[in-house]
Amino acid sequence: MINPRFSVVIPLYNKQDHILTSVESVLLQSFNDFEILVVDDGSTDNSYARLENITDPRLKILHKSNSGVSSARNMGIKHAKGQYVAFLDADDEYENDFLLEVSKLFERFPQADAGATAYFRCCMDQKAQSYIPENIPNSGGLITDFFKHWAFDSFFCASSIVVKKNYFHDHDKWFPEGEPMGEDQEVWFHIAEHSLLAYLPICLSNYNLGIENSLTTTNKFTLELPFVTRLKTRVANGIVLPGQMLYLHKYDIERAINNALSGNKHEAFKLLKEHGVSFAFIKLSLLLVILLITPVSVINALRSLRRKKNETR
Repeated sequence: MINPRFSVVIPLYNKQDHILTSVESVLLQSFNDFEILVVDDGSTDNSYARLENITDPRLKILHKSNSGVSSARNMGIKHAKGQYVAFLDADDEYENDFLLEVSKLFERFPQADAGATAYFRCCMDQKAQSYIPENIPNSGGLITDFFKHWAFDSFFCASSIVVKKNYFHDHDKWFPEGEPMGEDQEVWFHIAEHSLLAYLPICLSNYNLGIENSLTTTNKFTLELPFVTRLKTRVANGIVLPGQMLYLHKYDIERAINNALSGNKHEAFKLLKEHGVSFAFIKLSLLLVILLITPVSVINALRSLRRKKNETR
């Protein structure tokens, strides 16, 4: 049997209400030279049962004990037979032409080790376009200043990027296991620093946020995440690419805001003192200052009202 062009890796853990829609979004692709590798990461709900009636031979299900999304992705990569590995979270979906357009993107830019598209951010009934870097032709182009763009916002997500399978093996680069968040960015940063990324400025993937992931209801990033610590180490050792310092500055401003929202104003003040007010991110800087001078009790009351408003929508 000839190996497929794409291997779509779907890490699965307790997504019984979403996994069927996710898989079907791949099976309905206009480009059909692919395999689907669903890696069941020790689900305890009916996720696996939702897939039992699918008879398409392109669907393969792998099972493992629960050890996190990075472990599941790495297992999928190592079992992949395709030339390219696409990633799709179990609660996200592709638009019908995702694989077709990415295939064309690689044909236009064969020197790239990764190809990505813009995506839709979906939350309940709302669907918003992701940030798209300027001056990228509609037919696609190479990203030449990754970190500068990433500093302003993510212009692709895990469910809208495809990587040559050999890249992982040639560089011995895998998703870091056992880390709480941002583990995928470790790989994207490695690609930005060591290879080329082709990009299509068209939304061809749907990233489902859900209320539980809203920045208004959680403070996820009060502590520095490991992939950022590693980036700071590389920068300190003199491995600096354009835009990296800008990205790190933006990251610390957002972390200071989350600390202020959590009541840890000491850490927020520390980060503000370290970086100062950023004119590149003036709105975030002003928000940080406002949070620092606002009593914690007032902040908590406002967040509680916002949470109740979201729950009643």
